[in-house]
Amino acid sequence: MLEYLILASLQLAPKSLDEGTAREHVVAAQAASDQTGVPVDLLLGMAYVESRYNPLSLSRIECKRKVCRRVTGIWTKSEHPPGARPSWFCGVMQVGGYVPWERCLELRDLKANYLEGAQHLSKWKRTSPCSRRRGDENLVCALQGYGGGWRAIEVNATRYAYHVIGVQHHILRLLHKFQNV
Repeated sequence: MLEYLILASLQLAPKSLDEGTAREHVVAAQAASDQTGVPVDLLLGMAYVESRYNPLSLSRIECKRKVCRRVTGIWTKSEHPPGARPSWFCGVMQVGGYVPWERCLELRDLKANYLEGAQHLSKWKRTSPCSRRRGDENLVCALQGYGGGWRAIEVNATRYAYHVIGVQHHILRLLHKFQNV
């Protein structure tokens, strides 16, 4: 199955991944899945949506002349962007929040990032109101929380959740295709 997930990842993001990098992502996602029970195909789908598999992805607050806004993109340097401040959302799974900049740098590591993302999603699945929901509704609620916090759950903002689930289903279709060839 590992090889098929690598092929699926390569087909999903041919401009972002080569075979070796795809393997690193699949191994890291599988390790996180083994520890948390979050399906590996879901983790790979989340990483695709969050960062297109780029471990240098960074979302942060930047202020210029008393005007602050959220900025997303790639940040390759070891010092934080000038004028930027937390909350930092770092790496392939865009995890972090109000963490020190050093933690954001640590989260460039694929295994650490996938594991933290999987743990974060698992926590959302167990929180109320998500824990009261069953099956797909529980997952949608948890993804709402992961992608937008409590406010996203309150207003039933499902765009992010359904985008991730759509990518996960695409990965599963690719797996079936490769397994049946």
